[in-house]
Amino acid sequence: MRGSNPLFFDSYSQALSSCPAEAYVGDDLVNTVIEKNRIIRQNLEVSPTLDSGALVALSGFAFEDSKILKVLDFGGGGGYHHTIARLALPCDRSLSWTVVETPQMTRCAKILEDDSLRFFDNIEAAASHLGMVDVVLTSSSLQYTSNPLEALIGLLKLRAKRFFITRTAFNHEGSRLITIQRSRLSSNGPGPLPPGFHDRDVFYPITFEPLAAVEQLISYHDYRIRYRVTEGATHNGVNGPIFAYSYLAELS
Repeated sequence: MRGSNPLFFDSYSQALSSCPAEAYVGDDLVNTVIEKNRIIRQNLEVSPTLDSGALVALSGFAFEDSKILKVLDFGGGGGYHHTIARLALPCDRSLSWTVVETPQMTRCAKILEDDSLRFFDNIEAAASHLGMVDVVLTSSSLQYTSNPLEALIGLLKLRAKRFFITRTAFNHEGSRLITIQRSRLSSNGPGPLPPGFHDRDVFYPITFEPLAAVEQLISYHDYRIRYRVTEGATHNGVNGPIFAYSYLAELS
């Protein structure tokens, strides 16, 4: 968390056990994300207005020429990226979109599914549903898994034509750092806190993998990095700030 001196842990499990039990990811967090996505779908139907942050995600797949664009969205919450893609892409493009989420989020998000959007709690099932993956998208999610590099390898092995990482914090100083992030419930998911929900602090482990290790894995799995964007400092590290990055990579 920026503006404070974070406490670092030796493992994800140690950080998880140090999170306040009553404040860690629970029903209210999942329900908040689901309700936010339901509301924003309704609002975009009335007023199709996107912010600049939403448009960043589109850059990872907007230039794919497949008539049916098959996307695996890792950690995609309630399917917000699918919502903006359906709004922004040309009318002659169809979507087959899978979101990989936690079992709890997957169960609750079933109410948001439609002909082009499905939710799964593991990468293999999501990829099997697609048959072939055009684009893997992971936005601000790898760092919240128990082992980000392991998750990254699983995604790279799908051999999607394009691999797009965005809003993801890595440690450019060369070592893995694990700490606890605190945020407000209202900051999870797109848009403001829905009516009837009460804001509070939520806590969860966050892991900053070495930037060099991430780039090596991308190259090792036969991807060519088209560009890297440094998006700005998001957290405090041991000797300075931790930065968020975006990558667009293409299979060689």
